[in-house]
Amino acid sequence: VFQYVPECYIEAMVDSFHALRRGDPQFATFPAMPDLSLDDLITCLVRHFSDTRIVNPDVRDIILQSMSMMLQHEQFVPAFEGNLSAKKGLVRKLLDSFDARFWIPISNILIRLCKGKGFGQGGTFTSDTFQARLRTSHSDEPEIFNNFMTRLFNMLNWTATEFSVSIKELLSSNMDHQQQQRKCSIMFELTCNLLRLIEFFAIQNPSCLVGGEDFEVKVPR
Repeated sequence: VFQYVPECYIEAMVDSFHALRRGDPQFATFPAMPDLSLDDLITCLVRHFSDTRIVNPDVRDIILQSMSMMLQHEQFVPAFEGNLSAKKGLVRKLLDSFDARFWIPISNILIRLCKGKGFGQGGTFTSDTFQARLRTSHSDEPEIFNNFMTRLFNMLNWTATEFSVSIKELLSSNMDHQQQQRKCSIMFELTCNLLRLIEFFAIQNPSCLVGGEDFEVKVPR
């Protein structure tokens, strides 16, 4: 269908959902509407956020951002946990799609799924279903998981380096301090998010970090 349907229709579908979600009455009545199934929408998002037939990366980014937004809200998480496509393939597709183009929105989604486990995370809402999938991904999909961890450490190395450079520029340059402070804040947040993911795997499945193949961490020059 992606060979024939304009990409703007996909955007229209996602925008229509968000318009209904923010409507009055709010989303609570949405699943009861006969032609608008939340489960079908989640299936569509999960199946196609990594679909290579969607050649426009901005459209894939819209789908990822929509999933990330939905997983921020407690009422949507059970719908994802009960969706067949999400239970079978969401975690695997997220790990496999963690690349140079989509690592930021995917790391945000993974952070949502990991919420409630680790330092300073006590008492917050969590997703046991997807955390169990993440916990066993090392043994279930070893090649995908090892590739993901390699990219994760590489991106952490890059963000930490950029954060260090941004701090030096802020302290030593006469550039716009407000802009530099914003850059420092962004790089600090990205670095913390990646460290948070490593913390989750280190706590939940330590063997994935102390055994197996070595990670090929690239040191920037």
